[in-house]
Amino acid sequence: GHSLLATQVVSRLRREFRIDLPLRALFEAPTVRNTARHIDQALQSAQHNRLPPIVRIDRAGKLPLSFVQQQLWLLDQLDPGTPAYNMPVALRITGALDVPAFEQAFLRVIERHETLRTNFIVLNGEPVALVRADAQWQFEQLDLSMLDNLAQEEKIQRTATEQASRGFNLAQDRLIRGSLIRQSPDAAGTPRFVFVGAIHHIVSDGWSLNIMVSELMEFYRAGLQKRAPVLPALDVQYVDVPAWQRQWL
Repeated sequence: GHSLLATQVVSRLRREFRIDLPLRALFEAPTVRNTARHIDQALQSAQHNRLPPIVRIDRAGKLPLSFVQQQLWLLDQLDPGTPAYNMPVALRITGALDVPAFEQAFLRVIERHETLRTNFIVLNGEPVALVRADAQWQFEQLDLSMLDNLAQEEKIQRTATEQASRGFNLAQDRLIRGSLIRQSPDAAGTPRFVFVGAIHHIVSDGWSLNIMVSELMEFYRAGLQKRAPVLPALDVQYVDVPAWQRQWL
């Protein structure tokens, strides 16, 4: 296992038992039997202090940042526009691609997740989250199909590096960006594309990227098949987590 899988386990335990099991407990007790002992101890000590449920808050008021977001925001204040917390995104796509449908699928993901429409501004001297209602977003499109394979790969690498190394303005920019690159077909004549981009860590993480790609593909398939996407409803969003943290503490 690794820290991302452990975080998923801790999250599921929190949801199932409403306890807060420290991440280190899973590494200190790496068997089901020993982990179960930690869970029992947490349940016994939390009988009168169970975690409150995460509930949807009013979007009209000031929206606080989570503690992790506060840390990332502060680091950005110390070094404005630093790319140190950019998360690179890269997808290779082999086969026919309906580009307008692919772009529409991205928009649907951004519409679905408020965090991808969030900026971070200062209000009365403190940072707050600002969820944008407008989900409009476009990726850059590049056609490299006329270049030889070596030149294509070099251009893809340069584009990926530029996307990852360019900073974001947390107060103004969309905190996700990308370029869709059309390559020449392979030897069998199969179309090839590459999507490279970046997303700021203040609105995403490794676990979330996997979810985003999965939902992107579902929105894309649903768009091509003229059907509703098969995705669970979102009762709460990440902006509800900071309020929950403060209520809990």
